[in-house]
Amino acid sequence: MVNRHLTLLQLVCIVCCSLAQQGEGASVPNEIVTKLFKLIQDDQKNNLISSNRQPPFYRQPGLYSSYTKNNFHGKPSSAVGRTVGVFDNNLFTTNFINTILMEAYQRGRAPLPSPEQLRMSLDLLPLYKDKNRPYENSVAAYWPMVYDEKAMFWQSHSSNHLALLDLLKTYHKIPLYQALSFLGYSDIANFIKYFENNSDNLKSIAYIPMDTDCTLINIGLGSVLLKGKANFPLAWEQWEGYNTNLSSAFDAVKDYSYRPFWGDKDSGSIDPRTYYVFRHFLDDAKAAGKDVALPTTWTQSQRELSWQRDKGMAMFRNVNNVCLGVTANTVYGITSSILSGLVNVSVLEDPLLAQIYHNSSALLLHSVANNMTGRPDLALVYYPSRVQVEWFISRSLAKLEDAAQKGPQPSPLLEFAYKTLKAALRVHVTQRLLEKAQEDAQNTVFFEEFLGMGDFSASGAAKKTGEDRIFSTAMALNVLINSWTRLDETKQALKWVADTPQNVKMTASRATLWLTHNTFGGKYKPGGAFFAGSYKWERTWPNYYPGNRYNFYNGSTIHDWNSQEPSSVTSFFMDGYVSPDSYTAMLGQTWFGRTTPRDFRGYNAEKEYFFAYWESEPLTYAITMLGLAMYSNIDE
Repeated sequence: MVNRHLTLLQLVCIVCCSLAQQGEGASVPNEIVTKLFKLIQDDQKNNLISSNRQPPFYRQPGLYSSYTKNNFHGKPSSAVGRTVGVFDNNLFTTNFINTILMEAYQRGRAPLPSPEQLRMSLDLLPLYKDKNRPYENSVAAYWPMVYDEKAMFWQSHSSNHLALLDLLKTYHKIPLYQALSFLGYSDIANFIKYFENNSDNLKSIAYIPMDTDCTLINIGLGSVLLKGKANFPLAWEQWEGYNTNLSSAFDAVKDYSYRPFWGDKDSGSIDPRTYYVFRHFLDDAKAAGKDVALPTTWTQSQRELSWQRDKGMAMFRNVNNVCLGVTANTVYGITSSILSGLVNVSVLEDPLLAQIYHNSSALLLHSVANNMTGRPDLALVYYPSRVQVEWFISRSLAKLEDAAQKGPQPSPLLEFAYKTLKAALRVHVTQRLLEKAQEDAQNTVFFEEFLGMGDFSASGAAKKTGEDRIFSTAMALNVLINSWTRLDETKQALKWVADTPQNVKMTASRATLWLTHNTFGGKYKPGGAFFAGSYKWERTWPNYYPGNRYNFYNGSTIHDWNSQEPSSVTSFFMDGYVSPDSYTAMLGQTWFGRTTPRDFRGYNAEKEYFFAYWESEPLTYAITMLGLAMYSNIDE
């Protein structure tokens, strides 16, 4: 009996030692962080060298690379389509990478970005600023602004995508479709034919308004620059010089917010998909007698659309929406700008901005607590990788946690956001990540989303390529660190907050080990869908969800809905608030000949021709570097 107890005790000791090693034993070789940093630098330099190319291959000097791709999946002849992409000259990716580079230095053990590296990209800020407003502003665009002399209007569009669509028009002159079909690439052939047949209609997607996301991401960038201005003095001065009217950014958030109980047909009208996925949040607010105001994606009203569309600026399907990714970035932009001192906390004395901040924080908690309300494809309109939006949310908590170490939050609203986001991340998001962590043979863990998860071998066997494992694992590592650590400014080191669960530490350690083993192992690509269009297949088509208002983009009402098919010149909305009983009845109807799709089957369940997503190797490298640099800076 004594020997049996002794043996059990020895086994317990062995297991405990093993767990302790897993939780605390990960180390990050400096050369991995250095190599990641250099790859990011080299990408920017390579784009500078290649900037003399013409559309559809043009590369704006100073940008980091990102490509628009299509989610081909299935048999090898289809999946190969994911290897082809169009270079996208958006500032969105570059602003994120700049922010990550500085945070990796400030919160981790990463190299200091060079002044030239920052200068090249910051020089581009004026090109992406709203030039149609008759005053200095910080309202930002996804694509650069180009003046159209005929329309006498500044347009934000993608020259590469437009040139590609024009190029596809010429393909009917050569037997490309027949050749690809003959060679066995029928899915790619059908995709090209789809673009040939719809190129004029698809062109409208390449002309978009300014947006809340890019606007608040720029504010977040300025906040990080201000905090680190001792290390980045020239970069801070450069950004400050380009952003002399910060109130314009917050005014845009307010002016284009979604207010379903307001009674105004402009601010109260929304994409039917948005209403469907967030209706229970609205029901709860209505039952409690509370108002709701949320940030929308586009900084364009219906009144502005009525005359701006003909000048080359329009929302997709002429309707605004609410995306949780945009919501999270709005919360971060407001939080970081206040805590860094970029703006005074008095900005939250504005009742509408205060309500937007409060409601946005509450919506984030509501959504993660309810599995993105069952339809992540509708809740995460532009961010199909769920762990990425969880990272967006965690960035705000990290700022608030650091501030909490110095005393009370500077505003009750910030305190509300702090408590709300703690519940969202330390309960619901953490639980999901711990459940989703997958073990490998080396006793490390990884995460993955959907790229390469729907492929088959030539024989028809399921095949997982792990195409977004590096991206997803790095995102998950950042979420866990942001959610459960605080910055000790005296030591300039991160510390786990009190009562951090051991399995959180273990998972972070094992994810770190997986990244150190696999980032440059050659087995996995640095892929990842960091962005996507709102339309992914027919189940995400806005006209298949209940609405109560239908008109042309100029505001003219369409009385007979059967007389006009939804198109690029029509607008279909949910206007105002509809009671739960009435909405349930609407769900029982058909909408433009279709019943409302109610379930999410995954991003690889359907095989439609069009599911555009954006991928960026330097962004994957940057988020990986940030996670590893922060983990190596945790002081146990």
